[in-house]
Amino acid sequence: MDKNDIFREVQKRLMDIPIFLIGTGVTIPLGIPGMDILATHLTNNLGDKYKNDRVWEQIVEKLETGTDLENALTEIRVEGDLFEDITIETWNLITEADLRVFRQARIAGKRLPLANLINKFYQHHPQCLNIITTNYDRVIEYACDQIRVLVDTRYQGNYIRYFSNAKLKKTNVVNLLKVHGSLDLFRNSAGIVCTIPLQGELPEGFTPEIITPGAMKYKAVLTGDSRNILHEADSVINEASAFLCIGYGFNDEQIQDRVIAGLDAGKPIVLVTKCVSEDAGHLLANHSNNYVIIEKNPDKEMATRFTINREYEYLDETYWTIDGFMQII
Repeated sequence: MDKNDIFREVQKRLMDIPIFLIGTGVTIPLGIPGMDILATHLTNNLGDKYKNDRVWEQIVEKLETGTDLENALTEIRVEGDLFEDITIETWNLITEADLRVFRQARIAGKRLPLANLINKFYQHHPQCLNIITTNYDRVIEYACDQIRVLVDTRYQGNYIRYFSNAKLKKTNVVNLLKVHGSLDLFRNSAGIVCTIPLQGELPEGFTPEIITPGAMKYKAVLTGDSRNILHEADSVINEASAFLCIGYGFNDEQIQDRVIAGLDAGKPIVLVTKCVSEDAGHLLANHSNNYVIIEKNPDKEMATRFTINREYEYLDETYWTIDGFMQII
């Protein structure tokens, strides 16, 4: 295929407004830490406190033998003070990086690539975009602010916001469903969850309401506000006519089961990422006959590999970034 033919293959799968699935592949290039940096942060900040704790020792042993953080925490049951400290230190690390992005985006006026992508699809009637993310950071919210688009995160209020069961709007809105929580979300000692925006330090008397990697993740997603948000995510996935995945790794069964059902039914999907995971590649190959994967060419710098229904095509330019992808659409 020539370039125009490849572009048309991508474009025809996105003729209807897709639902966005956004993962850490969008935010890591902006300086938001991924799992490797988080693993180092946890060992540096919790090592002394838990050096005689057997569960912590097991985690460290797995990390030292090459197991990634998510699998290490999934294979070992973490509870009590250690679980809470892992959550707090995760919040501390991501918050510091997130606020740097905020200062660049809102104060320095640096335009986020994601803002251009959201704006491209939001412009179409009825000006409604549904986004699902497993990220805690607020990059999506910052991007929407830059293009002056209303965002519904399901929490309503001014400075202290609480969960709302109001129906999702279908016009003039970006519906943002953060299924693993947000840096803005906190739980008090009474178990009440609320949003307190842009905190640089953990508010006194609160703990972060984020779902960290680990064996408890799947249970946590099915409780409280997270359960309601996951239910709404299921609904918008079921109603979606197409899927656009940006930097999303397909590591969350609660979400991907619904997506797989859509792929089995013939719904188109486009995945844009630096390097597609083996699991994601197999998932699309086994469940879809209507997909495109756009990723970095593993054999050549500044080049792109397209997988179009199991067939490879190559272009020398960079199209696997958001800026590059914008040239296609």
